[in-house]
Amino acid sequence: MTPISTPFAEQIAGFVAHKRSLGFDYEKEERLLRLLDRLANEETGVALLDEPLARRFVLADRRPPRRHERVSLVRQLARFLAVEEPRTFMPARGYLAVPRDEAIRFYRKCTPRFESIMGPQLKCFLDQ
Repeated sequence: MTPISTPFAEQIAGFVAHKRSLGFDYEKEERLLRLLDRLANEETGVALLDEPLARRFVLADRRPPRRHERVSLVRQLARFLAVEEPRTFMPARGYLAVPRDEAIRFYRKCTPRFESIMGPQLKCFLDQ
């Protein structure tokens, strides 16, 4: 794979190596971190994981229900980076999560498609 090339490239590579040393495969996560790398390269002078970079990375996934995976990855990377750089942005759990009312509106629009799959479970969720 192409080497990571942002100002904190060594830290990202160290993070991936650390996770692999713990027995994690980290192939998918490494691909996502390469996207973070590209986004950081587009920013001028970004030498740390800051809030605007984290936001762009999380929102780059156009599927809101799956953004939690990116938030989790950013949180793990931030914990790793914060040891050496305390200014690292640490997103809270649920960072940029879809508000409940928006999720319900989405599921109501999709109800005909999902009713056959989820049945009473979906109705119980929407009636809350």
